Amino acid sequence: MSWLTRKLDSLIGAVFGGVGGALASQFDAFVLQYLQRLGGHMDEAQRSYKLALDPDHYRDMATEVRAMLLAEARSRADELDSAFRSIAESDILHRPFSFFANMDTGIAARTFETFRPALPFDLTGLIYAGTGIILGLIVYELLKAPFVLRLRRRDARRSDIRY
Repeated sequence: MSWLTRKLDSLIGAVFGGVGGALASQFDAFVLQYLQRLGGHMDEAQRSYKLALDPDHYRDMATEVRAMLLAEARSRADELDSAFRSIAESDILHRPFSFFANMDTGIAARTFETFRPALPFDLTGLIYAGTGIILGLIVYELLKAPFVLRLRRRDARRSDIRY
């Protein structure tokens, strides 16, 4: 491998590591913004449930329909509360898994639309950034592996022919 090839390999590896670190460092900021939005949905679902409990509010509605509405409102409030608690109470290592396991894709999409990146200076952000750098480098090494193997085979065949 020539000097230029090694330098390009280092540069591309650094770019992958930097992009991975930058993206991963934003994970905690995204989760916090997601939790804010999820909390708003949870409050609204609980408000709807309490409203459905009021007998005067839906007095003109059939009993079966009211019971179904009440069950759906309670289910949604419980679902959002469970997801919120699971994500908010998870530790730094389990938070990514808890987030993806409990993520509401609609809420996540709306969070992404309004997401504002943050510059993390806390331990969590640094750990996620470091993890992202490592994962970025691993992805780069996996992507380049087939090409490196092909070049090594070609060089091995050429060295066999010369002797």
